[in-house]
Amino acid sequence: MKKVLEVFGEPIATGGQEAFVFNNLQSMDSNKFKFDFLTPYSCDNDGRREDIKHLGGTLYELNCLFLPGKSRELIREPIKGFFKKNKYDVVHIHSGSTSVLAIISEIAKKAGTPKVIVHSHCALEKITLFNKINRRLCGMRMKKSVDVYCACSEEAALAKFCPEILSKVQVIRNGIDLNKYKRNITTRKALRERLNAKDTDLVIGHVGRMTYQKNQEYALSVFRTIHSIRPDSQLWLIGDGPDFETIKSKVGELGLENSVKLLGLIRDTSRYYQAFDAFIFPSRFEGLPISLIEAEAAGLPCAVSDLVSKESDIVGDFVRYIPLDNKRAWVDFFVYEAARFNEKATNQLTKAGFSVRDSAKVLEQIYLS
Repeated sequence: MKKVLEVFGEPIATGGQEAFVFNNLQSMDSNKFKFDFLTPYSCDNDGRREDIKHLGGTLYELNCLFLPGKSRELIREPIKGFFKKNKYDVVHIHSGSTSVLAIISEIAKKAGTPKVIVHSHCALEKITLFNKINRRLCGMRMKKSVDVYCACSEEAALAKFCPEILSKVQVIRNGIDLNKYKRNITTRKALRERLNAKDTDLVIGHVGRMTYQKNQEYALSVFRTIHSIRPDSQLWLIGDGPDFETIKSKVGELGLENSVKLLGLIRDTSRYYQAFDAFIFPSRFEGLPISLIEAEAAGLPCAVSDLVSKESDIVGDFVRYIPLDNKRAWVDFFVYEAARFNEKATNQLTKAGFSVRDSAKVLEQIYLS
């Protein structure tokens, strides 16, 4: 049995990298692996604690201060201390920070870990000179310590790894359980009834952590115009995060309290996608967002910022990439094009490699090889 440590380079919360890890581990052969979990910070998601318990693993929280945008060197000594006491066959590091990938991989390899994997799950809004220099310096360090480079998309690889490394990066699809997203009319009707949406109402959905990156304020601005044209429309926002109170205040300012539902953190969102008629995703940057793949799996027409990776377009004309400076096009999409349903979505995503059964097999082979 292989001992595998899944390392999260940020606090364990509700993001895509957490979804990727737990979706895949829960689909792997539990007899082959013993999984533990580490974050230099803390776990802010009780649901993930339950997932770890279910997998029979141990969660290690080092409780370092999380200071986005600041040097990550504060985690070095606590991470060293952890690896002095704990040994693993495989260490798989997930982070949106190139520095974190370099620091932890370096320490893990020096501690004698046979296989060290680094995984990029996020793109950048803009690759600056600082990013390029940091990529180069961290890349030199990772060459000596990393055995396998992974990313959720080519854009996520480009954001975190220097050019010399890119040819070595293995893209692993953000696989999901596609069967959970097949439309069930009974589920759809029951959920819409519970949340006071009629069968004929236009329900636009969004799932994402409430942060600058996800840009929910733009979704509100678009929806305000949609609602003026279609008073029977509703916007359901699923997620929590640092911008939750800001979004809540904005809903009040726009007078949309009766048509916008802030549903907060929901552990299993699959049935909510079945209640949506369309999906809005105005992110400022992304790697390959799992929530968008879930919306596509549910057969929904999706309006997506043109800043999101085009690798996420799996189902053809059901995904429309629209510039954020063309608000009219966003409004028109939902008013005139949202009354559609893609019955072929499951087959399309399976062929494209987005079934969690396929991504879990890929990950399993990397761990065992």
